[in-house]
Amino acid sequence: MTSTAGRTWQDDAKDYWRGVRGEFASGKRKFTIIKPQPLAHERIPLLEAEIVRLKAEIDSLRAAKTGGA
Repeated sequence: MTSTAGRTWQDDAKDYWRGVRGEFASGKRKFTIIKPQPLAHERIPLLEAEIVRLKAEIDSLRAAKTGGA
């Protein structure tokens, strides 16, 4: 899998980690927390629940806007 102009994802990963190590060395970042990501099939219900929550929040904001104005 090639990302850009003959570079592989391994090249991109090396550059990314070089940047992270550079941040550690320069003192910009004290630590990095990498949260484990759920697998794709586990993410779908989480995203659906988030969509429902956001729709409810939008509806409540719309109701507050029309009720208050």
